Amino acid sequence: MDSEVYKLAKEFFGFGHRPKEIKIFVPGKERPRNTFTLQCANYPLFDHYVFPDDLYSAMRVYSLLERSYPGKVEVAFAYKLPKLPDCHRVLIGGPPTNPFANAATRNCPIHFDPDPEIRILHGANKRKYEIDFQDDRIREDYCLISKRTVNKKIEFVIAGLRAYGQMGVDLFLGQEEFYERLRNIPWNKDFQVLVKVEVTQNAVSDWRIVSPERFDAFLCHSGHDQKRVLQIANRLENQGLSVWRYQVQRKPTLPVVTKIHQALNNSKYLVACLSPSFLNSPWCLHELESRIHEQINTGSSRVIVLGIETLDPQRLPQYVRHMDRLSTKDQGWFDDLLKSLKE
Repeated sequence: MDSEVYKLAKEFFGFGHRPKEIKIFVPGKERPRNTFTLQCANYPLFDHYVFPDDLYSAMRVYSLLERSYPGKVEVAFAYKLPKLPDCHRVLIGGPPTNPFANAATRNCPIHFDPDPEIRILHGANKRKYEIDFQDDRIREDYCLISKRTVNKKIEFVIAGLRAYGQMGVDLFLGQEEFYERLRNIPWNKDFQVLVKVEVTQNAVSDWRIVSPERFDAFLCHSGHDQKRVLQIANRLENQGLSVWRYQVQRKPTLPVVTKIHQALNNSKYLVACLSPSFLNSPWCLHELESRIHEQINTGSSRVIVLGIETLDPQRLPQYVRHMDRLSTKDQGWFDDLLKSLKE
């Protein structure tokens, strides 16, 4: 692993230069083992049942921190913990195996379902993050990294919905790209990071940061409408919002389609700038339809439809006709757009 990753991890976790003690807690079942037979989650080396994915991700965190704080980092196995930390600590694993994760994130923007048996994360605007299955196999999983400061002690929760989300920690925490993508949030304050991991052939194959989004708005528009959309982008940026549009954010080192896909995934809202050219663009319609389907599946509002030209309603796609729409022809449209983006 590159030495730069260790430096970034030290800054990311924020335990300071000389912490007295850092404990990484791996949850274990309350009853002690009765046999030395290796069965499911029973490790014969430890006094309590622990789970392989929890242990695996704990070792990744340990390797990152021990390099910066030699002799100060300890891995502990526990089924009971004081509610308030008495030292810097990292809680590994999510419900139901980890009874601490739910309590530690209960009042946070992203939190686990109150029922520990339900593998769902709840986010802002009633958005839900659930495991995605395909042919009875997990295709996508999530991992939540949540930091809070209690009694001047830093507490992290690193918790997957299922084993793949937990195992993904080994992949993304070991890559410089992960930390660089999070440069837009202050690491010295409390924060939450939600990572989606992709699963291929029963192994974590890729990851992407779902929250926090890097952009407030993704302006989806036709190339014929560049000038008008640029004016809208400039007005939004003057109000302190981060805006993505292809010409503004373009990086030639990445393929165009890949860059657009990344930006869309990292944007809070898609603003569809409707015009006759938009409706004639397969790419624009595909981006809009994809985000609307995601909105339906998650139950959150992630699409804003903005008419920048007068359109015949009958020309609109069926899935857009029933939606509320803004129009640049209406008085006060920009204030309404601004208000929607700040919700």
